[in-house]
Amino acid sequence: MKICGLLFLFNLLIGQYRITNFSRGHIALLVIFLIILLINFTMPSKMVHDSSLRYFFLVPGTIMAIHCLALKLEEKENKFFYSAAATALLIAVIAQLIGYYYFKNEKMFGFYGNPHHLGLFCSLTIPPLWYFFVSSKGWPRLLFMAGGLVNFYLFWESSSRVSWISFFIAIFLSSILFFKIKHLVIGTLAVLLISSFSIFISGHTHVKNRIFDLATNWKKDERAIIWPDTLRMLNDNSLKDWALGHGIGSFRYYYPKYCTYPKKINKQKCPFHFPHNIILQILFENGLSGFILIFGGLGLLFFNLWKGFYRIESLSDRYMLITSFALLLINLITCLLNKSFYSKYVLYSFSLTIGVSMMLIDKTSHKKLSTSLKKSNAIK
Repeated sequence: MKICGLLFLFNLLIGQYRITNFSRGHIALLVIFLIILLINFTMPSKMVHDSSLRYFFLVPGTIMAIHCLALKLEEKENKFFYSAAATALLIAVIAQLIGYYYFKNEKMFGFYGNPHHLGLFCSLTIPPLWYFFVSSKGWPRLLFMAGGLVNFYLFWESSSRVSWISFFIAIFLSSILFFKIKHLVIGTLAVLLISSFSIFISGHTHVKNRIFDLATNWKKDERAIIWPDTLRMLNDNSLKDWALGHGIGSFRYYYPKYCTYPKKINKQKCPFHFPHNIILQILFENGLSGFILIFGGLGLLFFNLWKGFYRIESLSDRYMLITSFALLLINLITCLLNKSFYSKYVLYSFSLTIGVSMMLIDKTSHKKLSTSLKKSNAIK
């Protein structure tokens, strides 16, 4: 993200990228970002978490860097980046598989110490592997198919029920919105077949036990305790707090006063730094103003992706749009159940996906403008 930010500034200050190149969507994004940042700077500095603020500060740089690259790249260069991204993705999946077995005795999940991080990695890399599979021809498709199988295996091995729920809900909703019934049936059968095969390799009993445990012990889940605690925190908000929030990452400083979690983790009585729910987190840390800005912007993004799907002529771009839509949903559902919105595990992938999504929306708006000009010339 830092490299993307520097790339954006370099192109803006020295290169040919100018403010006049910004699309309306990118201008709206920068306005939303700046308003949230300005509100945040009015909060007491000791109540703002530095790392969370830093991750958020890098978001627009990543998105704008993708935009300026998309404007500059020729078709041949696009193919180079396509190949580089596909290769990097396959290497990352193989590395996680090696890491999973190498660090298994140390209770590591791939290169992560948290099962949800591996689950999120897998759920966010399966859709791009699908995109590269359907968009490529010849023997490379076999590599992406193999990478998908490995990823599904790690997906179940992660034991992350949050990732399982996020992935399948996001894929189901994306399929309903974009695929015809014939392709929906074929895709559903393919996912079920691959999932069943990978569950068989991973261990049917292992997956079944995790699901049954959730069904029987959900009342003891940490979220069932944190969410009511957070609601009590919100209930004590002043009018100003409801309007502007408490500051990015501030939940961790206020929560110990309200914590009712019955046991200690790593010798900490209140070890939770976020409410495991993006809605509650945004309401507490950014207030109703931040809630409207963030979810209003995301709502417009989803709507424009859905609307733009029918304007894109390139089949490869259509597949990329579906992939981006699914990735955004996976991130949002994960934040709704487990992750902090302002963590690097969410914002890194979120920024890249939003950047690609806005690039695709920009393409559809140019297509619409071109069609309108042709019609007006024909009338003349």
